[in-house]
Amino acid sequence: MRVLELMKITSLEVREALGVEPLRANTNNGLPAELVDEISFNGVSTDSRTVNEGDLFFALIGERFDGHSFVEDALTKGAVGVVISKDIHPSRGIVFKVKDTLKALGELAKSYRCKFDIRCVAITGSNGKTTTKEILATCLETCFHTLKTTGNFNNLIGLPLSLFNLDDEYKAGVFELAMSAPMEIARLAEICQPQVGVFTNIAPVHLKTMKSIKDIAKAKFELVESLPHDGVVVLNADDKYLAGWRNLITQKVIKYSLENEADFRVESVESSSGGASLFKLKGVKYKINLPGIHNIYNAVAAIATASYFGCDLHRLVEPIANVKAYHLRSEVFESSGVIFINDCYNANPVSMRLAVDTLVNYPARGRKIVVFGDMLELGDDEKDFHVEVGEYLNFKNIDVLFAFGNLARYYLEGFKGGLGKHFREKVKLAESLKSFLRAGDVVLVKGSRAMALEEISEMFKEKS
Repeated sequence: MRVLELMKITSLEVREALGVEPLRANTNNGLPAELVDEISFNGVSTDSRTVNEGDLFFALIGERFDGHSFVEDALTKGAVGVVISKDIHPSRGIVFKVKDTLKALGELAKSYRCKFDIRCVAITGSNGKTTTKEILATCLETCFHTLKTTGNFNNLIGLPLSLFNLDDEYKAGVFELAMSAPMEIARLAEICQPQVGVFTNIAPVHLKTMKSIKDIAKAKFELVESLPHDGVVVLNADDKYLAGWRNLITQKVIKYSLENEADFRVESVESSSGGASLFKLKGVKYKINLPGIHNIYNAVAAIATASYFGCDLHRLVEPIANVKAYHLRSEVFESSGVIFINDCYNANPVSMRLAVDTLVNYPARGRKIVVFGDMLELGDDEKDFHVEVGEYLNFKNIDVLFAFGNLARYYLEGFKGGLGKHFREKVKLAESLKSFLRAGDVVLVKGSRAMALEEISEMFKEKS
């Protein structure tokens, strides 16, 4: 990954941010020591394949890669500086040796962020982060030039790289914070330094590392603890875990809701054509062209936050209506008269139920069919979670279940109300599904990211 629009950072600024002295790799042909601090970098890269002339390359270490193996490649492609943690001897350039290159990347991003006086929002939650981020950035653009997290660059690598895109033209920033372990949210907030924290919901995710929903809620609360005393917390008042925080928060709280008392409570909701929804908030009527009640929550969270920054509610009607489905999230397409809801970016028990609700409420004359893959990272109770989702399909009168994956067979233990089939190969599932479908049917495709169920959706997109 590489930052393309970085305002130049000098070697002196890097030295001060990382707390280490730069080394000249080639002392015979390098610059005099007093001129090293004046060297500037045009970009930051963590991937030698995308390095450009003048970059600073960070040799990150992961489970399956070691950036130190690609330092020479980065230098050959034009990097003028490298940040390393191992005892290697680059052939050229300015070298910064640190204990931890990932931490160093975050430290430099934090230092760079401090250059800019912007309205900064951090969004976290188990579901809906990316969609809420996209909607909020669109809303804020009505008032301020706004930087947003690039794609789903929401972790300890992606967030710093997103921050390096800041320049003097931006007046606001919206950043998505994800986590899979304790203290990650705290570190991400330390790096981006938000004044406002938006919370979407709490759900059972990452239970292999977090163990319980209470642990997940505690980890998300790190964002509250990281906000300044005069900061603002935007809270989903309909989420039972978030609602319990109210007395623990010392900052200003703005609540949003569809069901309970809140500062921003939806007054009415109506279904519209193509899965769209109409809703009324603070006397203003909005239309969102993303299917599902969960996307109304995402929109209301964005509207409440934009309103706090002074954006006129009436000016948000058009940007809300123009929001498009983000990659693999609530994408709707038609193939041979069959509607597909392609929502396979990720999955957990809560998001599965919300997606099923979306399917049930989607206007169509045919059968309601689900194609479900495994829900991963659910810990010791993973079987029970799959059975419970299968039982929910009964409650919602789903007609047919096509299941893919080792864990997906447990959906069928709970699903007794319709036809259920289990597959171990995507091609065979797609072939069976194709022969089964008829015009008017609606198909929901959803599973965890590693299941890559979009491969099934793509087989039908090609025929549409």
